[in-house]
Amino acid sequence: MSRENVEIVRRGYEALNQRDVDQFLSYFAPEMEVDFSESVGPFSDVYRGHAELKTFWESFFEAWDEIHWEIDELRDLGGDRVLTATHVIARGHGSGIPTTHYHAVIWKIRGGRIRRVKFFPDKQDALEAAGLPEQTVSAASAESAFRQIVDGISNRDLDVLQAVSDPAIEYTSRFTAVEGKTYRGRSAWLDYLADLEAAWEDFRVTIEELVPAGEGMLMAVGRVEALERESRIPIDQRVYAAW
Repeated sequence: MSRENVEIVRRGYEALNQRDVDQFLSYFAPEMEVDFSESVGPFSDVYRGHAELKTFWESFFEAWDEIHWEIDELRDLGGDRVLTATHVIARGHGSGIPTTHYHAVIWKIRGGRIRRVKFFPDKQDALEAAGLPEQTVSAASAESAFRQIVDGISNRDLDVLQAVSDPAIEYTSRFTAVEGKTYRGRSAWLDYLADLEAAWEDFRVTIEELVPAGEGMLMAVGRVEALERESRIPIDQRVYAAW
């Protein structure tokens, strides 16, 4: 049933992206449980049964003008478990402010129906709960942090960049106003974003490939699209980075 279980989860996300709560609930057993207790915000709770879950999702969707789930990883863990790592792109109702959030989920499926769902703040926590080897957790942690940094740079989100960075982080960029400048520490992200803004308009980074390199290291292949502020010359080029 492994392939079928993965497909059930995939269809579940498709239903959420269409805001089709009834279709989403059709994949769940009547005695299901959804654990949001580790999430942050007014919806942090444990929901049991279709009625509670339907009320939750209807209230949740009312809080957002736009919301879309992107699946970064969909993995069969064997037995009755499936793991997903996703990022959610949303625009708040009223505020109109776009946000990106990352989380991971372990789904338990038996008899073709979802029985239990547990949300985690990141993939590392989910992998630890699943009892996977430490080296896998390390690679997952590095991948999650890198994806958040890329989104933080593209969205100029200082809070995200500082939240996922080690206090002693050190990074060098060839795309800021001072080419090859090295930035040190979380507080330096502010300088980095200012230098980036001085050099470019519409600076965007897209991840094409992430390759774990052991010991929490990650090799990344991506693409940078931007418009040079002074010359008005656009660029679109592949970049490589080691984290």
